[in-house]
This record gives sequence, C-alpha cells and structure tokens, in this order.
Amino acid sequence: MSGAGAALQVLLVEDNELDARTMTKALVANRETAFEVSRSADLATAIEHLARSHTDCVLLDLSLPDSVGLVSVDVLSEHAPGCPIVVLTGLDDPETALEAVERGAQDYLSKGRVDGETLARSIRYAVARQRGEVALRAANAQLDLLRDRERIARNLHDTVIQQLFATGLGLESTAAAIADPAARRRVQASVEAIDAAIRQLREAIFGLHAIPEELALAQAVTDLAHEKADALGFYPIVELGSIPDDVPVATRHEAVLVVGEALSNVIKHAEATATRVVVVADGAELVVTVTDNGRGVAHLDLSAIEDEFDPPNDLSDGHGIRNMHARAVSLEGWFHIGPGPGGGTRIEWRVPLPSPPS
Repeated sequence: MSGAGAALQVLLVEDNELDARTMTKALVANRETAFEVSRSADLATAIEHLARSHTDCVLLDLSLPDSVGLVSVDVLSEHAPGCPIVVLTGLDDPETALEAVERGAQDYLSKGRVDGETLARSIRYAVARQRGEVALRAANAQLDLLRDRERIARNLHDTVIQQLFATGLGLESTAAAIADPAARRRVQASVEAIDAAIRQLREAIFGLHAIPEELALAQAVTDLAHEKADALGFYPIVELGSIPDDVPVATRHEAVLVVGEALSNVIKHAEATATRVVVVADGAELVVTVTDNGRGVAHLDLSAIEDEFDPPNDLSDGHGIRNMHARAVSLEGWFHIGPGPGGGTRIEWRVPLPSPPS
C-alpha cells in the first residue's frame, strides 16, 4: 500500500452476498491503493448513504431488488452528480456498456471477467477522470469569466472614459472664457469631478483585468495570445521558457498585462503579419519580449519622462508604452522598446524575481 493520501471511500451497491464479500475483500487487500468499502444492498439505501457520507466512487450492480438496468445510473447521477460510477453486471454486453457511459458512468465491468486488480484500477481511473473533468469545467468557467472581464474593460475604455475625457477638455476650454470667478470655479470643480470619475473607472478596469491567483503565468500568457489572434489576423508564436512556480502574484499579473498591451500595440499600429511572445526566467529576472515584423518604431528614450507620471493602475489611458514602462518601474525593473533584429519592433520588459530560499 502506498500510504499516500487518504483512503478512497467506495460505496458498493450489491445485493448478492457472495459477490459483495469477494469484491470487498479484493479491494481491502489491494497493496497499491487504500480503499474503505461501504455496502448497500439496494438503491434506496445507497441514496441515503450518498446523502450523509462522502463517497469517492460507487460500484453499482444493475440488478437490484428495487431497481433493474441503467435507470439506476440515472437515479444515482441525479442524487450524487459529482460522484463517479463504475457499473457492475453479470452480462458482457458492449451496447449496454456504451449506453452506461453515455448516461454518465465512468466505466463498465463484467463480474465474470473482473479480478481484484482490475476492479481497483477501474476505481482509480474513474476517480481521476471525474476529478479531471471537474477541473476542466472550472478552468473553462474561469476563462469565460476572464473573456467577459476583458470585453467589459474594453467597452469601458473605448466609450465611457473617452467620452468623459472629451467632456472634461470641453469644460476646461469653457472655463478659460468665463469672466465670473465663482462660475469659473464651479466649472473647474466639475472638471475635477470628471477626473476623479475617470480614475475610479481605471481602477475598476484594473480589477477586471486581474489574473486569478490559481492561473499559472504560462497558461495566462498562452490564453491571452490566443484571444488576440482574431484581432491580429494570425496566431502569435508563444515561447515559454523555464518559469518558477512561485512567481509573485503581482509580478505575474503585471507580466500578463504587459503582454496584452504589447499585442494591442501590434494590432493598432504595427500592420504586422507575425509576432512572437517570449516569457522566461533569466537568472534572477522574469523577462518578457514581444517582437513583430511590422512598420517598426524608432528607439524611444523613456528616461526623460520617468518622473513625469506615477505607475498607472490600468490599461486604459491610451499610452501603452508608458504603461509598460511604469509596470517595470513599479516592480524595480527595466523596459526597452526599439527596432527588432530583422525590422519591426521589439519590446523587452525585465523585472526581478525573489531569491530562492537558502
């Protein structure tokens, strides 16, 4: 017995005493996995057991005193939708086996052909498959949420903030032409209120772009690159080097946003037909590079404007280069944009990683 982890809790739904004793003995004696077996002799008792006790897997006989055939699978699936079911039957019927799986069973075993090791292996695989399906559904739901957040953030930026900004500029121009000091102050107060509203919206957009802590950096970058493919007109090449599992949440978050800003710049300005995203841990630094084969950009020296702004908390001020630079500064890192090795543009973003524990 491996001794790793808790024993798997198995509910055996079987009315035949001999079959029940044989299977229980085989599972308890298994040396690879620890099993704790409970038994119900009919479907009603099985439902009661599932309602009050944690169960990792159900071994279900299809011939029970109160239920016969695959309807038992339907009933148990309804009462315990997250619990994998392995069907047991005295018949070796491929069509019934296929239908059992289609109704939600994880496996189908013929009693006449199953031994203790096959039974144990089927339970392990059923549990693993069920857990994998649950994890996949959760991941898909998370990705759907991220796509919704991205859409909402984009709409806020492209409509609400731009309209507020234009209104504020109009009011500032109007204030300069107002002779009455009291009226001019009221207009200026309105401009300041609009500026505050824009800052609050930017903070909200930053929250919408937040990367869930459980989503790995490599997966988040890959998903983001694929999401940008439609707007780019092609799939970016994504290269992921060695990335530590313990990259700080703030660093991971900023790195993903930098990739998003860089790809957005390619979409808006580069007229490129190819782009490459590389994320790798280089010594004590996390390095993000994004290159494209587009129109190119002259080298920009950002040191002169480094002190002119605070690191922003959003993607939405229309200055992607400033944002990427500020994200590097906020993490005591370094940012550079210039011509690519073969033309186009190359963006490089480096930030320090925490030292490994000694």
